[in-house]
Amino acid sequence: MHFPRVYPSISSFSALTGLVAATLLLMCSSAQAANYTWNTTSGTWNATATNWTGSGGGTDPWDISNGATNNATFTVSGANTVTVSGTVYANRINKTDSAGTTTLSSGTITLAGSAPSITNNGTFGLSISSKLSGSNGVVVTL
Repeated sequence: MHFPRVYPSISSFSALTGLVAATLLLMCSSAQAANYTWNTTSGTWNATATNWTGSGGGTDPWDISNGATNNATFTVSGANTVTVSGTVYANRINKTDSAGTTTLSSGTITLAGSAPSITNNGTFGLSISSKLSGSNGVVVTL
């Protein structure tokens, strides 16, 4: 008995190539880190409050879809009171202002990503009474 050989058409290779390319694009874009800067003296850190300035300017909510790769920077001078609502994810927390203590309270901050860190480059303190969690360790620089 003789069976004819069946060869895939060029269009099926094109469709497969397009599917692979789209999948890779989605994987790469979802892992992009974003830098967010706190833009008020007191407020809530969650997924809806627009207390952050993102890379595009303007006010933005915290991006929870990429939270594990996002960097939170606090630069507002003076006393800053940040109330964490629920659980937020961040790769880095940076304090760079030169006046006043930044206080993070309530909720849970999950430090995620490959090298999570908390850094205080400011002149005054960084006080964290929020629950800290994570599984990759954390580097703290004061």
